[in-house]
Amino acid sequence: MDPNLLPERLLPARDLLTRSLVLHPQDLAPAMPSGLAADLAARFAPRMAESAPVRIPLTERFRNWLSSPSFGLAAAAAVVIGVAIPMLSAPDPSTPEIFRGETMASVSDTVRIAFIGENADVTAAIKSSGNFEAFAFAADAASLPGPKVVIDFRTGTVNSVNSSGQTIHSSRLPIEAKQTPDVVADAISRLSGK
Repeated sequence: MDPNLLPERLLPARDLLTRSLVLHPQDLAPAMPSGLAADLAARFAPRMAESAPVRIPLTERFRNWLSSPSFGLAAAAAVVIGVAIPMLSAPDPSTPEIFRGETMASVSDTVRIAFIGENADVTAAIKSSGNFEAFAFAADAASLPGPKVVIDFRTGTVNSVNSSGQTIHSSRLPIEAKQTPDVVADAISRLSGK
């Protein structure tokens, strides 16, 4: 660039700069300090990033596993096993059903639940508990054949009566109505081996 072609407004800056520069002839120029070029090259050379082991959080690893094909295979295997095991372990319909021990259960030995007297709260708690089938309840205890559980509101007892009419277990009715289904279930379980 020719310094004479500068615009008028830059001329004072040009004069200032030319007066501040010491012009050295080629042979009189100061020598470069030793090692300066190496220092500058080292300073401005591109550096390689140091690699550190990457730690992936456990939640990220779990999320990655859920999105992997191996999770899909594991889930499919779990479903197949969950469906196959009940099918393979289903009881043989030609053999009679055994309940707690060696005695065979029969339809005629169905345990029925009968009420003597009235207590609407307890009766409702037993019937709505979901522990007993609707056909298990009977109106008259005396006319029921086979094993039965008799809930006597007059005496406040729950009695297990075997098929021959003998009381084999008796317990008190609980004070709270919502605890009564558990007592009735216990009375029924005592009839299973008798």
